[in-house]
Amino acid sequence: MSRFTLLGENLVETGKDGVAFLVRGGKYIVHKPIEGGYQSHVQIVADVNTKELFVRKTSKKPFPPTGSEGPSSTDTPTDPEIRILKTLKTFPLRDPMYPDEGLRPRWITCHRYYEVPDAFRANKVTRVSYWKYYNGGSLHDMMENGVRVPTSVLARCVAQVCETLHVMYHCGDEPIYHCDLHTRNILVHWPGGTTYKNKPDFYIGDFGYARTATESLIDTECCHGVDARFEQRQWERGHGRKYSPPPRVAPAGCRRRWDIALFLDTLSHQLNKKIQWYGWSPLLQELFDTLRELDDRDRRMATRDPTSKPPSLISMARSARAIEVIALKAERDTEDYDAFLEKGRDAVRSLTYRPPFVWDREKSRRPAATPFEVLKKDAKEWGFENLGGDWTPIRSV
Repeated sequence: MSRFTLLGENLVETGKDGVAFLVRGGKYIVHKPIEGGYQSHVQIVADVNTKELFVRKTSKKPFPPTGSEGPSSTDTPTDPEIRILKTLKTFPLRDPMYPDEGLRPRWITCHRYYEVPDAFRANKVTRVSYWKYYNGGSLHDMMENGVRVPTSVLARCVAQVCETLHVMYHCGDEPIYHCDLHTRNILVHWPGGTTYKNKPDFYIGDFGYARTATESLIDTECCHGVDARFEQRQWERGHGRKYSPPPRVAPAGCRRRWDIALFLDTLSHQLNKKIQWYGWSPLLQELFDTLRELDDRDRRMATRDPTSKPPSLISMARSARAIEVIALKAERDTEDYDAFLEKGRDAVRSLTYRPPFVWDREKSRRPAATPFEVLKKDAKEWGFENLGGDWTPIRSV
């Protein structure tokens, strides 16, 4: 819960003198700017009435207007992340090959989105979207927070990621690839907030580069085909914006590699940096050996048949869940496990229970006697560069 009191349309009490930022017509206040990616500005925002937190994204690249507003809109949004997630919501959570397997995918949830006229380009819009807030940061943050992540938690992460990817690959008309699944795009959520004694859940986030199987084959022609520039121009005419390929585009004529490859590379890299913590765990070694065997199988399939689907991940998810149970029996109530839980509580508190973001004289590098109007001008310049969409600066005291 964000800590503030809205005193009027142009005044908020935060305990800090400066400029705060309202968005969406004053319905939300910027709680914390966070580092965005290549495609979006990102902030955590708080509802001014309930203090509930959400993630706000604004597209850095302008789109042709569609008039769609959602998520209930029937129009197909031009924003690739929202379009792909709307497609995923139509997937039945059942694999005919495993009819008795209860599947529960975990990907980010979009609450609403709308279009705002672009401030610099006529007949273009900026997409603004609001997402569920995940209170534990990313898997990358969890791995770098100074305590050992228990084997049972890592196994739980692998199980949930594999289950989600299996739905993406096998439950729709064609596979959908995330295309950028590194540890910073695995989001952590503690269901009980700061009062938990349970385990975190792991959600796949940032679908900005996601592609259907058909679209990923088009990427191979745009990047590696005999007439790649022609293919790019055709793509740009159809989409109304500059072509931007996802990472790791497959060679021409090959299927895209599955997302496990990048996920395994980045997670292994972080584990190897802390080999003194993780190298001794035979259960963890078993988990990664199995993943590498499946990854090698996918590499062969992708090269031989561009129409093939990635291997099933049901058995991998089952194995990871079994390892989680075994490891948890040995780890529960140990000093290391309790230290991990406490570090998780600290992460939730530091992200959640804080006042909103305030642009003050220190950020402007201005003396204490600087008039508010000068400070407000500096804040507006920062807002144009880092917020995007619709926002309004207000006085903070």
